[in-house]
Amino acid sequence: MRFDTTAVRNDEAAGPDTAPLLRLADEMKAAGDSEAASRIYERVLQDQPHMNGVRTSLGQTMLDRDDASGALKHFRAGIEQNPDIIDNYIWAGKAYLALHQPRPARAMFEDALEKDSRSVDALNGLGVSLDSLRRHQEAQKAYVRALAVDTKNGAVRNNYGLSLALGGDFDRAIAELTPLASDEGLVGLKARQNLALAYGMKGDLVSAARYGKADYDDEAVRNDLRVYGSIERR
Repeated sequence: MRFDTTAVRNDEAAGPDTAPLLRLADEMKAAGDSEAASRIYERVLQDQPHMNGVRTSLGQTMLDRDDASGALKHFRAGIEQNPDIIDNYIWAGKAYLALHQPRPARAMFEDALEKDSRSVDALNGLGVSLDSLRRHQEAQKAYVRALAVDTKNGAVRNNYGLSLALGGDFDRAIAELTPLASDEGLVGLKARQNLALAYGMKGDLVSAARYGKADYDDEAVRNDLRVYGSIERR
């Protein structure tokens, strides 16, 4: 799971020599060169360890490189340095999820919500962590709260639909996910995957295959259908 959250930083407070470095690192990060961006963030932090937002950015690049353990150390250090910054709680929660540790992830998202009860990212993360703990009804309440703040958030609605399917409410899941399936980006791809799962768990393998074939070859779809059938029989 990925969130679009940018750490709040005061780059100019770092001084005229550091601000251009941070802009370069941000450009590299945006371009997908997380390794190069990480080196610059690390260099800045060596000289100016007080820059909490830079620490968050470094953690983000490490998470992008699948170094969730290393990223978590920076997010937790950021929390210790300034416990009032919500971003570090959210990103620490994401790192815990990447490490398949939903319980501490849930705690991080709940801490974030104590600071901002309307944070869509924190509510979405809380829902994901609760779904990972198979507490689907509680997860759905978190997604509903997030959608009340941002009705058009496709990532949250995708997670809500998936949660409904995992909880056995297949018809509602399909109703939530179907409008997203025509999206040409990542939201649509995930919606079609989730619809295939929902239909498969419902026992409608024809519809599951139709959505699966929109993005994957026949062999991959057949493998998925076997998995869906196994889930449906549990």
